[in-house]
Amino acid sequence: LLIKYFVDEFITVSTQRVNEYWLKKIPKLKYTVVGNWHNILNPAKKEETLLLKKELQISPNKKIIGYIGSISPSRNIKAFCDFLEKNQNYYGIIAGRGAKEEESILKRYSDKNDNIKYLGYIKNPNKIYSICDALIYLIKEDHKYSDWIAPNNLYTAIAYTKPLISLNKGEVR
Repeated sequence: LLIKYFVDEFITVSTQRVNEYWLKKIPKLKYTVVGNWHNILNPAKKEETLLLKKELQISPNKKIIGYIGSISPSRNIKAFCDFLEKNQNYYGIIAGRGAKEEESILKRYSDKNDNIKYLGYIKNPNKIYSICDALIYLIKEDHKYSDWIAPNNLYTAIAYTKPLISLNKGEVR
């Protein structure tokens, strides 16, 4: 690796990557970990969250699982929708854009199931995060980078103090 010849100090997003990859390749590597953090700038007020739930036709006592991110074949969106379809006591809010085929699948699930809300792309997700009881990260287990995940959803969940549903891999472990 050229890094050991041309880099005095390496910056990376996780200690897992340092310990399981970089230090095995370059044992004396000097490094700094800079987390991929997300700060809540304007958390939604309780009145706003109740209004948003009403707008989305979500009962106040139902649990909401949210996914905001890439809509791509590398995400296990269909499995999440299948879970929601079988478990009507949960609501799923999905927002983002990406592959047209994946977006079409989401629209069909959303049209068919009252508890699946596909919002498409949203500019400011703060209010959505605020009404969720948990967030979910949907990378497929067989994705070539699934062992190295350090998803933004992990840091968003920390910032919003929400549990994260994810594979037990990478920084989530």
